[in-house]
Amino acid sequence: MIAPEKAWSNPSHFMLKTESIPYIDSDSKIADFEKKRLAFWLDTVPSDVRRLEYELWKGYRSLHHLGVRQFDTREKIGGRHVLLKPFTEQDKKDSWQEFQESFLHGEDRRIRFQEILEQAKLDIPTILDRLPQEVRDKVRIIAITGSSAYGPRRAGERLSDIDINILIDTEDGLLNFEQRPSVEDKTPYHIVVTGYGDSARLDREMIHWLLYPHVPISNAYGTRELLDIINNLVVATIPRAEEIKKKISELDQQFRVRAQGGIEN
Repeated sequence: MIAPEKAWSNPSHFMLKTESIPYIDSDSKIADFEKKRLAFWLDTVPSDVRRLEYELWKGYRSLHHLGVRQFDTREKIGGRHVLLKPFTEQDKKDSWQEFQESFLHGEDRRIRFQEILEQAKLDIPTILDRLPQEVRDKVRIIAITGSSAYGPRRAGERLSDIDINILIDTEDGLLNFEQRPSVEDKTPYHIVVTGYGDSARLDREMIHWLLYPHVPISNAYGTRELLDIINNLVVATIPRAEEIKKKISELDQQFRVRAQGGIEN
């Protein structure tokens, strides 16, 4: 095992003892998240769980596209009512195209990801200062997640918040914490803290974030312990497959109903 190194040297955070231990891939090498960001995810999460993740993400993303388009094109009628326009198949196609084109590519993508990674590492003390003390003392993993991890956008663009997920050393979700960025934040971090157990998922989540692609910027777990946590999450998720599929169907139904448009207060 590679000896752990301190993630920062700020004396005020010495007692946190957050260490930076590399993730190790299936070839017993340090996972290279700059070049192969999804490799560790493909190694550790079975394809049937990854498929559920994708369908769930797609359902939520489609609803988000619909909501943004209807909000941007809404028309006021009367005094308090708003007309929401139908969301057509062409609108759906265009919104996915716009979403895909919003990400950087090639060298620009690599440079922006490196900027996010380095800034997040520098901001670890600031990020931790936002957490309640009882949560701060239990931090084990700090990771970049969401689109910031797999395909960042330019700074300042719509949806360019940096998603930071933090795993704490508690199995339940009693200490879960979430903070969205404010307009005053120099760097717009969306911070989510959860325990490591399946039951510690946020209420709106069907699958624990640790089973999604993420890039660790600080990790205090050894390889075996980390893989055991991930495997336990997989084992707990698989029996809930039908529940997750039901949620996916519900999202699809919500999309079809809302896509018709109509009048709202």
